[in-house]
Amino acid sequence: MKFFIDTGSPKSFIGEQDAIRLQIRFSKINFNERARMGGTAIAIGEIRDDVHLYFKTEKESIHLKPVRFFVSKGMWVKKGIVSPNPSILGYDFLLENRFALYYNPYENRAYLERKD
Repeated sequence: MKFFIDTGSPKSFIGEQDAIRLQIRFSKINFNERARMGGTAIAIGEIRDDVHLYFKTEKESIHLKPVRFFVSKGMWVKKGIVSPNPSILGYDFLLENRFALYYNPYENRAYLERKD
């Protein structure tokens, strides 16, 4: 599964299509919060079950358990094109897990670095 890193998003969430592939039961989620994405309001709800994320780096695999994680429901529209919500890692996740995002446009390179 791929995530977009959105340093402007206060919450991290799994997009609806990814949640369906992961067989997350929507009936157990209360979609009572709203978020803005691409100028469109989307519904998000907190996943109450344990969430475990695994990241593979060039050197190791990292196992993380976020304190809170959400799933989004619905689509967003940009320039008349309807798209499913992507999965987002927001700044809550970056702060909680002590990640820094580095971007070098000259080399067209971006990466996360974990601060110990």
